[in-house]
Order: sequence, then structure tokens, then C-alpha cells
Amino acid sequence: MQFELIALETPAGNHPSALYTAVANNMRFCTPSKAIVRYDISLDAPYLRAQIEEISVTRRKDRCLAILESLLSQTKQRLDGSANTWDGTINLVTGNTKAEEPYIEVSDVRTLCDHIELNVDDIQLHKMLDIDSLSPNSLYVIVDSCVGYDEASKPNWVGKLQVVGGPEGVVLSEGGCALLGTSVNKNACQTKAYQGDLGELLKELHAEINEPYISTRLLSEQWQREWLNASRALYQEHDELIELNNTANTIGYIGAGHNAIGLAVASSYLHNPLNSHIERVWLITEQEKPQLISVTRSVL
Repeated sequence: MQFELIALETPAGNHPSALYTAVANNMRFCTPSKAIVRYDISLDAPYLRAQIEEISVTRRKDRCLAILESLLSQTKQRLDGSANTWDGTINLVTGNTKAEEPYIEVSDVRTLCDHIELNVDDIQLHKMLDIDSLSPNSLYVIVDSCVGYDEASKPNWVGKLQVVGGPEGVVLSEGGCALLGTSVNKNACQTKAYQGDLGELLKELHAEINEPYISTRLLSEQWQREWLNASRALYQEHDELIELNNTANTIGYIGAGHNAIGLAVASSYLHNPLNSHIERVWLITEQEKPQLISVTRSVL
């Protein structure tokens, strides 16, 4: 599968180089919330969230719409300024309400496209992005905002969020990106996904300790143990530890956009001028079991 990163919006900014710098240097963009959440039986505290500073509205839907407008504006500018094979279809992936209704509806997307004069033939809504099967020439826009109390107060986050005075955990965040399923070009990336035991896959695929490793998996002691066990076979005597760059506590958890941001990070690594020596990035995504994805530059 091949894709090109067309647009980006994160707490680190909307340029791929800013995203690369943030993740590679483990930068944090979080501030404490005013609301208090339960971490465990002994700790109630404000949670940390990474917000996009330019967004002033508070409702989750309104924040998602603000992010979407930025992504669509960037997309129009990018597509207008270069030859492309976009088929006119937008595939939108966004978060859902408690009633399982999307925060952004097709009519919302139409209104924004009309406002910025982006000609669209078809709009499809999806609950999640299948990063193994992007259709060539179709545009995938992924957006979500998880910084509000409505998300932080969900029972499944108890004991997992980064809170003031607590151990390292997940930072709730917001943002998104636009990916164009594409053929070979100088800005495109090629991906191949692998399922199975992570340690065995790393050995079979001849992964090396000096390659970049990016994880969108949520932080936990169990995952840290899994990673140490899986990567152990890659080391020779005196090798330094592999630096696993986690997006969940730098850029933060972006809900429906979480794994897509992993692809954006991988693209930002490969197309940064400082990284011409890097041929491959490993992406480990959050699923029931870790999924290993090899991301490389498209070969012209």
C-alpha cells in the first residue's frame, strides 16, 4: 500500500518537520485540565492534555470541525499546486458520540468544502482507518479531538491517563491528517503490514537496532515488557538500547486518528532532509495484538 501525506494538524504544528522533531526528541505539549478524574482508589487529579492552541471553541464536535477545516484547506492548497490523480472522493474517519453517531456528518464536510471551494464528488464516513488497504487516488481525512472531560471520564481510562502527580501514562490529544492513496512519486511512502509474534517478526525481517521504531500503542508496564522481550534478540554485546518513540505521550492519543498519525510520523522521518540515510521506519500500531508495519520511501 502506498500513500502520500497531504495535510497535518497536531499540537506540535502542521508541518511534517515539526512532527518529526516532536516525536524524535520526546517533546511534550500537555497542560493540566481544570477537571478532576479518577486515576485509582488513592488518586483523583487533573489529567494532562495536548491541545491545539489556535482552537478556541470547547465542544468536541466544534473542535473536530476546526481541525477538519484546517486539513481541507491544506489539502486544497496542496492539490491545486501540483499534478495529482485524486479521484474526488473523501473518506472521513472521525470519532463517534455515545450514541455511535459520528461527530462530523457528510453535510458538515460538504459545507466546509463549498466554503473553501474544494470540488468533491463523493464523501464516505468510516469508523476506523484500515491502513492496510487505502484505495489508490482516494483521499483519507482523519480527525478527532479527545481533550475534553467527556473522553477523559470514560471508565476505560481509569489508571491509564497521565495525571498530575501520577506515573507516566497516556496524554489525551487532538488533531488529524490527510493521506492520499497514491502511486509511486518522490513524496510517497510504501507500507507493508505483518501479523504475528512481534519478536519473531523483527528477527525474520532483519530489523536493525539503528532503524527508527515508532509505537502508537498505549503506554503500560505490560507493553514495555512485551517490547523488551520482543527486541532482545536484535542486540549484540555492548549495543545501546533501541529508542522506541511513543506517540501516546508526546503527540498524544488522538482517538480515531491515532494510528493514522503513526503513518504521518513515519513519513516525516523518511522525508526529513536530515534522514536521507534512513531507508526504513518500523511502526507498531495499537490493536488487540501488536501489528508491525514497515514504512519505506516509494521507489521511483
